[in-house]
Amino acid sequence: MKTGQELARRVHHILIEDWDPIGVKDIPQARDEYDSFVPSIISLLNTDVEEEQLFEILMMTATENMGTPRTDALIESSRTAAQKLMTLKLLKEN
Repeated sequence: MKTGQELARRVHHILIEDWDPIGVKDIPQARDEYDSFVPSIISLLNTDVEEEQLFEILMMTATENMGTPRTDALIESSRTAAQKLMTLKLLKEN
């Protein structure tokens, strides 16, 4: 991965396109809704975090911080986002 900006852009993309627990990705004015989470995710990617931990963090953030109900769709989107974030971690390490 080339730069910190590129990593942040990719994390942002995963959060808005794959995770999006409150369904704002199609609202142009809300495209920055999850930007406050990007630095925390990047910090986690710099540790020995595992995919399951990322999944749990995304689920907790959605359900406890945002008040989103725990649904099959949320579980699936959180799982997908965690997998893609782990791919970024692996790319970053290589």
